[in-house]
Amino acid sequence: IFMSDKRILLQDIHEYVVTVAWRTNVILLLCHLVLGIFFLTNHVTLLFGFNCFSILVYLISFFILKKKLSKVYVILVFIEIYLFMCFSIFCVGWDFGFQHYCITFVASYMFADFYRNEMQTSGIDIVLFGTFNGLLYLSLRFFSNIFEPVYHLDNQIVVYLIYFLNTVFAFFFFIMFIYIYNRAVSRMENDLRQMAERDPLTGLYNRRRMLQFLEQAMTEVTETTFEVAMLDIDYFKKVNDTMGHEFGNVVIYVLARCLEKISGANVFVARYGGEEFGILTSGIDEAEVFKLVDAIRMEFSQRKYRETSKRNT
Repeated sequence: IFMSDKRILLQDIHEYVVTVAWRTNVILLLCHLVLGIFFLTNHVTLLFGFNCFSILVYLISFFILKKKLSKVYVILVFIEIYLFMCFSIFCVGWDFGFQHYCITFVASYMFADFYRNEMQTSGIDIVLFGTFNGLLYLSLRFFSNIFEPVYHLDNQIVVYLIYFLNTVFAFFFFIMFIYIYNRAVSRMENDLRQMAERDPLTGLYNRRRMLQFLEQAMTEVTETTFEVAMLDIDYFKKVNDTMGHEFGNVVIYVLARCLEKISGANVFVARYGGEEFGILTSGIDEAEVFKLVDAIRMEFSQRKYRETSKRNT
């Protein structure tokens, strides 16, 4: 209950990142298993050996993710894919399309950088990283034009098929990480919006949001009446002084749960500050408002009695 807004938000984003990392690791492992079979059947020995190393990396990555070392996982995957891409150009050349993964790196780095900087993107890093990948792409092209690959496959249909699949997978991962990045940003913005208008302890609307609702109710030209009721807890300072602030927070939280029961379309409930709460109603008779407040007072008194009885027992 008493976690800070930032801690809650960071934990939520971290759990989302871990989920994405697990799914990505499964996809990459399956891709390398398929590539390993292909390299083995076509006697591309060097790439088969490196591919076995890649499979081992992704198997170890499951252990890394289980330990929640997502940053270590991102670094490890980046290194493996860079090495595999460059080594593939050296072994089989440009025609297999492994160079297209330079495009995927830019999108994946956006999401990794977003998480690394605790939900803030550093634009200059993304520009530099994108420039680096562009230069790497051109360097690999230059290298393939000068040097012949180690292995040559005579079946051009297979070569075109691998090129097509690499292109599809590269753009698939590119789109996937762009989607994940946008979803994470939207999720963060929604959480921040909720935190801006919610009290972190009780989950009720805060003072700022209540004043906005009150201003809206006062400026609207309508025949519907509205009522405002303010509640506080008697001798609350004494509770904090004798029982401690943690216990005082529990009392506030219990009252908030009582108020939450009456919250609805015509009843707006907020924590105004400290032990003060506000209730804004519209379209309800004045007598009904008094009954509503009395019902809350009785409910809270009974709740306090039950809590005291439990502690005494």
